[in-house]
Amino acid sequence: MRSAIKSFKNIVKSNNKEEMAKAIPGLYKTIDKMRKVKLIKPGKANRLKSQFAKKLGTMRKTGV
Repeated sequence: MRSAIKSFKNIVKSNNKEEMAKAIPGLYKTIDKMRKVKLIKPGKANRLKSQFAKKLGTMRKTGV
């Protein structure tokens, strides 16, 4: 999970909207798997997904 989050953060730093949009489903899938096997709590999973969606939305709005 850490590697998926790190790779997403690197994509955010590169300001590549297309890559971010492609990476989000895989990241969500990883987070959901971790929640399913109870490695992370449901609230943390929801919070992480919300934070990443917010970053993607901010980039789309600003046109960066």
